[in-house]
This record gives sequence, structure tokens and C-alpha cells, in this order.
Amino acid sequence: MKLQFTFKVVVSPKDEKTNVLAITSIMTEDGKKYVLPEDAMYASAHKELQKVTKMKASLKRRHDKISAWFILTDDLEETYIDGAGNLEFEDRILQEMDNEKNDGIENPSLARILNPSLARILEKLVEASQKKEGKNLKYIADKLIVEKFNSKTSNAHQWIN
Repeated sequence: MKLQFTFKVVVSPKDEKTNVLAITSIMTEDGKKYVLPEDAMYASAHKELQKVTKMKASLKRRHDKISAWFILTDDLEETYIDGAGNLEFEDRILQEMDNEKNDGIENPSLARILNPSLARILEKLVEASQKKEGKNLKYIADKLIVEKFNSKTSNAHQWIN
């Protein structure tokens, strides 16, 4: 059996200046995605996966993201699959991600906290405010640019005023 783990470099919960590796989702071979609880998403809690150093080498900067398939060894299977075949971690069954609701939402913890439609509206609002800031800067820059000196004003002092 194989599982696909999605790793992402995120802000450390202990220190805002530190980056840590987090597992944002686990996908089964049949395409079902599961999310880990907030306290169990950091890679430091996943002792069996820490043995794989390829992920740390592949992800360098904050918000970098990579997905990788892992063939389950006996230790991994014991950690992530219960006796009935359910995905679990630390004796807690993982919640299946509703792909339709979370489509287009980049931040999975935001999708968990907010109603998905509200999260989309919030993301659009942020994008719109960033576009407005760009327009304001253009307007200010246009006002600060001095026109070329031409023959309409024969005196340079008048032109500067």
C-alpha cells in the first residue's frame, strides 16, 4: 500500500521567524485526501517520516510545497493505518478532506476554521486590496513626475513652479 504525503514549509508555532516542515495532507491510492489535526501536522511529530531526509533537502523556503508517495513499511503502516484500514495518527482517525469545498483555497487551516465560501471571499478581498494599493502608488508616482521643459514657458523658474 502507498500513501502520498504533502509537505509544506510553514511558520513555527513557537517562533514566527523559524520555518518548520508540516504535513498538510495525506492522500490514499484511491484519491481520498485526509488532513491531520493542527497539533499533529508538524513533521517533528512524525518520527517514522523524519528518517526520510529527501523532503528537508527539497524544501528550503517558506511556503515551498512538495508531494511524495511512500510505500508503507510495517512501521509506517502501524503508525498511519488502524486494524480496520482507516487512516489514523496517534490513535486518532483522520478527517477526510472535502475536495469540492476546499478547491482553490491555498491555506488548509483557513479552510478548517472558516466556511469555505467565506474563505474564498476573504481571499478575493485581500487580492482586491493589494490591487488598489498598486493603483494608489501609480497615481502618486504620476503626480511626482515633472513634465519635460518645453517652449510654452520661456523661464525655467516658471516651469519649476
